[in-house]
Amino acid sequence: MTRMWGVLPRIAARVRRCAVVRRIRVAVRHAGLIVGEVQSAFTVAWRRSLQLRVVVSTLALSTAVVLVLGLVLQTQIAERLVQGKFEAAVAQAESGRAVLERDLSGIDPDREGPRALSTTRWTG
Repeated sequence: MTRMWGVLPRIAARVRRCAVVRRIRVAVRHAGLIVGEVQSAFTVAWRRSLQLRVVVSTLALSTAVVLVLGLVLQTQIAERLVQGKFEAAVAQAESGRAVLERDLSGIDPDREGPRALSTTRWTG
């Protein structure tokens, strides 16, 4: 077990010395600096420009309105689709019930077997 703990620091040192790892660290630092510069530039522009504040606020508000309307429409459309499917299923069940009642109306309950169907015509 102690041998493994002696190997880990050497592996970590090799990884730190690796050129790819150094390049990734430099890229991450540069990206952080760029993000910071963009953020500070946007903050300065936000404070100084009424037009920027109006445009960004309008876009944010219109995005929120479109999102809410989309959710409402999606809910209504889904409810109507389910309602339509339910009504179609009920109509199909009713038509099946009517056909079954018609077929069973000619059966004599006192007779058994094939003779019970003496007055009905099998429509299979």
